[in-house]
Amino acid sequence: MKNFSAYIFFTFLFINVCFSQTYKNIDACKWLDIAEQEAHAANFKTKNIGSHTNDNYDLVYGKYEFDINPNVWAIIGKITYYFKPTINSFANILFDCSDSLIVDSVLYHRQSGLFQHMPNDILAINLFQLLPQNQMDSISIFYHGKPIGSNGFGAFQQRKHAGSGIIWTLSEPYGASDWMPCKQSLSDKLDSIDVYITAPDSFKSVSNGMRKSIVHQNNSTNITHWKHRYPISTYLIAIACTDYEEYNDWDVNGNDSLLIQNFIYAEDDSLDKAQSKAIVKVIKFYESKFGAYPFRKEKYGHAQFSWGGGMEHQTQTFVHDFGFGLIAHELSHQWFGDKSTCHSWSEIWLNEGFATYCAALSSEFVDNQNDWIDWQWRSRQSIWKAKSGSVFCDDTTSVARIFDGNYSYFKGAWLLHMLRWQMGDTAFFAAIKDYITDPAIQYTYTNTNILKSHLEQHFGQSLDTFFRIYFYGKNLPTYKVRWWKKDDTIFIHTEFISNQTPDVFCQMPLDITMRTWQNEYQQDSTFVIMNTKPVQEFKILYPYSLGGFLFDQQIKLLAQRDILQSPEAGYNYDAPLQITPNPAHDEIYFNQKKYNISQLFFYDVTGKLQQTFTLQNASNDNRYGDLFQVDISNLRAGFYFVEILTNTNQIFYQKLIVE
Repeated sequence: MKNFSAYIFFTFLFINVCFSQTYKNIDACKWLDIAEQEAHAANFKTKNIGSHTNDNYDLVYGKYEFDINPNVWAIIGKITYYFKPTINSFANILFDCSDSLIVDSVLYHRQSGLFQHMPNDILAINLFQLLPQNQMDSISIFYHGKPIGSNGFGAFQQRKHAGSGIIWTLSEPYGASDWMPCKQSLSDKLDSIDVYITAPDSFKSVSNGMRKSIVHQNNSTNITHWKHRYPISTYLIAIACTDYEEYNDWDVNGNDSLLIQNFIYAEDDSLDKAQSKAIVKVIKFYESKFGAYPFRKEKYGHAQFSWGGGMEHQTQTFVHDFGFGLIAHELSHQWFGDKSTCHSWSEIWLNEGFATYCAALSSEFVDNQNDWIDWQWRSRQSIWKAKSGSVFCDDTTSVARIFDGNYSYFKGAWLLHMLRWQMGDTAFFAAIKDYITDPAIQYTYTNTNILKSHLEQHFGQSLDTFFRIYFYGKNLPTYKVRWWKKDDTIFIHTEFISNQTPDVFCQMPLDITMRTWQNEYQQDSTFVIMNTKPVQEFKILYPYSLGGFLFDQQIKLLAQRDILQSPEAGYNYDAPLQITPNPAHDEIYFNQKKYNISQLFFYDVTGKLQQTFTLQNASNDNRYGDLFQVDISNLRAGFYFVEILTNTNQIFYQKLIVE
């Protein structure tokens, strides 16, 4: 066998390079793979999960005072809440509060209040008077404890990094009550907060908003004050404390500048500083598509923590590292998740599906086209291989289901990707901008119907069927395509097989690619046809020798495909090699008849040999006629270059796409 030609390799590499090394980082937020789901199943489904508060009061303001030591797993806290009853004769107020916390006292109007820390994580406080509707009042809660961190991703963690202690919180979705008394619902945002963190003065403390002061105490501690004056959901309030190194990046826009405040581990200093600067160009891209950064009067920032992904705490994202995909994902949450928050965990895709797609868009428009192509192939392949499940989360008692990577993240992102293909870029991005800047959902809660309404206004058509199929549908629909060539015409027969009962049909544009060989060089022609009926026939004039027929080569459809050359067409023996199908899944078939092929060598885009096939391994499959079968089930999804060796030592090259 000859070595893979450097000229051929780098020519193909330039055209269709597709690396996967950053793939996981593109979407590594809080999603869980199967192993993680099984390992944490006992903690991720509990009888007390969620919120036990009522909507009979509105939280207005929170003053949080925490005393922590990064070397000790414990917290001491005082929280003062200002609230307004939403009903008359309001006499009792409920908070979510883990049984692992010890409530020491409650102060109400400078008096010790009556309270009961009941089982099932409920703190009930008697106000010993009847409050009228909308009258502002306040209450202070004193507590301490060792938070158990069982209702989510380990809501309060004390760990080590390079020998130094660190404490961080990650409350989404149900973990805030593990480490503080709170109202843990998706119906009530606090209008503003102040956070005061007391910690040993060898450490730096981080929270939401702007740092207003660091006051040093005589007992070798300091009190750090963070002030945030935007509405915020309880699960987005966070603290972190360790021996951080601090540095700033800036997004300068005319006379305006946005502070990007970074807190990192000293051991990761040089790499993080180099990588974090990429966030500036992503901010500019998002602002061009979605409007101004939602918290521009304050700041954006990153704080490193020892957890395997990231968390979009409002104005202060916590990240494991500064990989481009991760920081782009978390930044987009400031629009999709923080500014406007899903009203129920059943619609978490409004947070995570958007963030996943935004990170992919950042690769497409800002960073690396190859990562964009790679994301499309690999995310779709992951959904194809997953068990059935809908974008709509039908079990919000399971944290694993809420943050399922295939459904809430990938499938949610693909729903947006298909809408973009169906609507066109101009209408799609205009609709998304109108949605996220809609005054009705700014700094409050949103739902899928509000998004759908904005999309329909710009599309000019109902999207009821689309959302029925791709949002609520658990399985994927199928495009069944049969094609043949007769004289100068390509005949195409399409059939849409729905995933719904009874069947429903969704109109979509379909892209068809014709492959032609001239002087042993490949040339492709792509046509877009509008599929307007469940069963439809198309004719395309194509007076050239047809070397291949490809469906959805532009990677726009999240659907199963059944693509087959109809018997009318026969088979084209004029190309150096016919591979069918292409793209392929587990096997391909090739034409042995004309060139007397002896071996095939499959190289990935880096030039590394991944598989060798010899004629002795071939088998005949009558479905495709006189073709030989090659098992490619061990090849990962992506682009490959196939070197074909004949018995007369001729060498040909062909590209292959594995899905």
